[in-house]
Amino acid sequence: MTAVNQPDDLPPASERPVPRGEVGVAPFRSTHEHLAAIHGVTGVQIAAAIAERRDAGLLDGGDGDATELLGEALRRAAVFDARLAAAQSRDIALPLAVAIDAWQLESDDRVVLGCLLGAELSPAIARGFARLGGVTIETVAAVLRAGDAGIAELLARLATGQPLARFALVAVEGNGLLLHRRLVVAPRILPLALGSLAVDAALGVELQRRRAPTLAVEHADPASYQVLRGVLARDTALPVGVLVAGRGGG
Repeated sequence: MTAVNQPDDLPPASERPVPRGEVGVAPFRSTHEHLAAIHGVTGVQIAAAIAERRDAGLLDGGDGDATELLGEALRRAAVFDARLAAAQSRDIALPLAVAIDAWQLESDDRVVLGCLLGAELSPAIARGFARLGGVTIETVAAVLRAGDAGIAELLARLATGQPLARFALVAVEGNGLLLHRRLVVAPRILPLALGSLAVDAALGVELQRRRAPTLAVEHADPASYQVLRGVLARDTALPVGVLVAGRGGG
């Protein structure tokens, strides 16, 4: 989670040395610690976005200096990377981290995922997005980059063929103006983040395997058959089953 909304006078995250493997760096020892650290980085990033929008006259209130908050976010991101590297070197099981590596998410993808996970699982982050105006394309983009650059970067991340879309990790909901449409994380990501679903590198890639739109149903009426085909082809975490019999069904 190294990419943050950063001021011009700070180097890009990719050019900063990351303290991997430093003596005294405590690894993440549980999924709870890992998720809490993601929330910690994301929370400061959102606070910085709030301060930037306040300074631009787009919001009232907001605590802290935007530049200082961005610097704190960078520091937390570097510590996060070091702790994650320490955990990986010790083979500590962190299902979400394994899946993120398998999906080959880049740093900005991880920031987007952190925002949406936080909106679902962290009351503080949910309140931060409420201050920004909800979990929308516009507000998540503000966490990535200030201004139009954030919108352009987020839309590029959500484009067909990119990992967030290819693995169906994020969905855009609603109608109306694109910037005001809601962003949501795929439900299957939540148990990974909470550690209730184990995953290896191969399964991490295959979590959203598309099913062939075929049915082992021979006697459904044509209308029902087409409805069932649509349900089966739809990306869903829930299994679908049907029993059709001449004298009843269930």
